[in-house]
Amino acid sequence: MTELLDSSVRKITVNDGPSNLMDRIRHFYIDGFLVFFVSVTLLLSVTTARFRLSGENDNLLALLILFIVYAVYYTSLEFLFGFTIGKFLNKTRLMSPNELKPTIKQVLIRTFTRLIPFGFLTMLTPYNAPLHDLLSKTNVVRRKKKYIVEID
Repeated sequence: MTELLDSSVRKITVNDGPSNLMDRIRHFYIDGFLVFFVSVTLLLSVTTARFRLSGENDNLLALLILFIVYAVYYTSLEFLFGFTIGKFLNKTRLMSPNELKPTIKQVLIRTFTRLIPFGFLTMLTPYNAPLHDLLSKTNVVRRKKKYIVEID
């Protein structure tokens, strides 16, 4: 009984295996909604000011804003924190194969490879990972908190 009194509990976070297809779908919808929402908000503010000046509507401006928001969102969050909002809510994290933080090169490859249409179909191949993971040499893993009891 005295051993329990001399013990301490430590909380650690460990990898719980690769993320699955449902995780990926949730990431896609959550992150896609956020990118779209921010893009539309910026577009409305820019076009409102622009209409006052010229009265033109420009679809190219909408695509440019969407692309910039998309690139900044994924690149900055995945490089700085290792996750996007969708990954954070699903308790998953982006890692390089050696379980370290991904490099800026890996994140940039991931971000721009996502723009390839139907790249997600590689998940249905024996590789079992989307094209942006394969080309950037990264993977998304589930994270789990674990409690360890240490007896002094």
